[in-house]
Amino acid sequence: MIRQSMKAGGYTWEKVNFITKTDKRGGFDHFKCPCGVEGKSYAIGEIEIKEKFKSKAKACPNFIKPKKIKIIEMTAVGAQFENLTPDSIHEVIESPPTRPAGEVWVNGIDEPVRLLEGEYIEHIEEGDGVEEAEEIKAEVMTADDEETRFVMIDFELTDTELVERGRSLARAYTRKIKIKQELDKIKAEFKRKIASTDYEIDYLSKAIDEGKEQRETEVVYSYHEPAFSMQSIFNAKTGELIKVEEMADNTDELTNSEVIAEKTDDKTEGADNE
Repeated sequence: MIRQSMKAGGYTWEKVNFITKTDKRGGFDHFKCPCGVEGKSYAIGEIEIKEKFKSKAKACPNFIKPKKIKIIEMTAVGAQFENLTPDSIHEVIESPPTRPAGEVWVNGIDEPVRLLEGEYIEHIEEGDGVEEAEEIKAEVMTADDEETRFVMIDFELTDTELVERGRSLARAYTRKIKIKQELDKIKAEFKRKIASTDYEIDYLSKAIDEGKEQRETEVVYSYHEPAFSMQSIFNAKTGELIKVEEMADNTDELTNSEVIAEKTDDKTEGADNE
């Protein structure tokens, strides 16, 4: 496939299908130019031309370059473009031999330059193009003064076509539901990411404001005598005293003296049993 802008090459693209078609890549429309070149459009403004039309892909054989153009706005920069100012009028010259015939070239400063779509419009002065238009019309018309074109015409759908359109409609609704479900999943994922980032922001802000932060540390609790009801907490790795605090009201917590007494009672009881 040859991918290019639908404005390139001077094609007259006409949509062939009534309803957007689908394939494994998604929805697309089928376009055809009166010159015979065909292509698929998956995105607005872009078209993919089949390889069999490669010889015609650069420019429509029926494309006729304007004789003169008026500059709208130049996107290119450089000394060679300094004479191409807005509203300036220039004669179109032949494309360089190595370039496609469908491109529009004019004389820049000291060298030919190519114009892009959107940088110019055709300039027609009064009386210009009348004879050429008559010649073109004469070439298009047949001996019976007829011409062939592609136009959109209303057709009554058959029963079979109505059934097929109904199936296509159902498939379209199903695709829409799946797309919405995927969107909801994406939204949920980003909500989780935002919540996680908010937590990180709050944590770091608090740490900076207070000049400290909490870190998981292995500690040793040293219990005081019951009369004091206090306990000391030491860093298990460095032995540094972290703080002294009041013991919690928990019957499972024993003081150092209680632990020693309990061990002594166990030894005494064992000796008596012997």
